[in-house]
Amino acid sequence: MMDTRDRIEEVGQAMNAAGGSWGNGDGKTLLGDYISEEELWACTSCQACVDACPINISPMGIILDMRRSLIMEDSKAPRAHHRHVQ
Repeated sequence: MMDTRDRIEEVGQAMNAAGGSWGNGDGKTLLGDYISEEELWACTSCQACVDACPINISPMGIILDMRRSLIMEDSKAPRAHHRHVQ
């Protein structure tokens, strides 16, 4: 979640500096440049982050959305999730 916050702050600062428009951005992505696929799949979905969140957001929703994007948009899943077909 801290990586997500850092990226949002970075984008916001760049937009403020550019007068509200950021054009084509900087080419960086949250997933890949800030959060690795290994980090994303390391989450055990225990929801401790949801219980501990001091501002009452749902970090689990963000994690699941990023995982869903990897699988549905990029056809990427961890090796353990691949089905072995012979």
